[in-house]
Amino acid sequence: MFQNIIAISISLASVVYLGWGAFVTLTGKKSKLGSCCAKGCGGQPVDKKTEPQVQFLPIDLLTRRK
Repeated sequence: MFQNIIAISISLASVVYLGWGAFVTLTGKKSKLGSCCAKGCGGQPVDKKTEPQVQFLPIDLLTRRK
């Protein structure tokens, strides 16, 4: 019985947290829900010197040679 109460309260707390974040997002205010992206959180500018260079290889170089 105690385990059920704990599981239901954790589930309810997570639903309330996500619901509140969705409400704040839909009303147009800033929220932490979905604020991170691939280049970092908070919209901070990324320093080009420390960012790794992306290099593309032709498909011919990606095959295995026997």
